[in-house]
Amino acid sequence: RHIPGPSVGISHFSRFFLILSFFKCKFSDTTTELLEAVQISIDNVNKTTEKSTMIEESMNTVSLIAKRVQEVIEQTNKILN
Repeated sequence: RHIPGPSVGISHFSRFFLILSFFKCKFSDTTTELLEAVQISIDNVNKTTEKSTMIEESMNTVSLIAKRVQEVIEQTNKILN
């Protein structure tokens, strides 16, 4: 006569949970590494953005200086003519 109960033995369950916990740890380590890599990428983007902003500001300054030099040249030409 068959006794009702789980068709999978208890030993199979313990092996399954052991394997599952192993993969869970590995997955957790991988997730942590991925998150760290993403954070480094975000930091690099922020640094690049800061550098781009500094370059843009420098170019604007050079542009303003060039305009001012052009104005001085024009004023000097007016005085000499």
